[in-house]
Amino acid sequence: VGLVYGAGWAYFTWMHRPKISADSIPKAITSAIPPGYQSRLAVLFAMGGTQGLVGWWMVKSGLGEDRFGDRNEIRVSPYRLASHLGMAVGTYSLLVWTGLGALSFPVDRYAMAAKEKSAETLSMLQQYTKNLSPNALRHAQKVRGGVLTTVGLTGLTILSGAFVAGNDAGNAYNTYPLMNDQWIPLEDMVDPNKLPKWRNVFETTATVQWNHRVLGTATALSAVGVAGFGLLHPMGRASLAAMGRSS
Repeated sequence: VGLVYGAGWAYFTWMHRPKISADSIPKAITSAIPPGYQSRLAVLFAMGGTQGLVGWWMVKSGLGEDRFGDRNEIRVSPYRLASHLGMAVGTYSLLVWTGLGALSFPVDRYAMAAKEKSAETLSMLQQYTKNLSPNALRHAQKVRGGVLTTVGLTGLTILSGAFVAGNDAGNAYNTYPLMNDQWIPLEDMVDPNKLPKWRNVFETTATVQWNHRVLGTATALSAVGVAGFGLLHPMGRASLAAMGRSS
């Protein structure tokens, strides 16, 4: 159904297209790209193609009679699953960053100045920081560090979730925050048959799920803490007031 509707839409669009020459198509596309975004869009194009290759590499790990689990289900490699998910998250994050930057391009006076080859105009962010006191600027730098930490924890939590899914670890220890009435089930976290020992971090059910729980909890606490520190601190309120003056 989706293919039929998609084909119909494409045909309708093509039949009602404006009459333009073939030579003007590349120029029309490139002129719509803000200055400085060409290389980033090229990277996004390459990442989209690589995502398909990584997806096939992941699926290939589940092919073969030896890849069936105890429940006679095909099991892909959790390492390749994490790679595929990490690639997807990276591509999506870069897409969002690029999209937000492109949307803000017309209102950012620094970008407009760059387009007009003038270096005198400050960006909106630079104008905002000029209105901050030294204490408020230091506070903003601390908030930025906290935000980057939260982003890093979020990425690690997502990747650890891929190992939970890849090892079917979500079907065990269905209580929270304790696991089998223990905070840290050490007896189940190390399988002596797994060599080298570091494989337990990524392949043992108890260890994989414990890692995901700890990372998820740390991410939530970090996000709440950074938001509270940024908004409730007196310097945070002063920064908001400075933003109002610069707008």
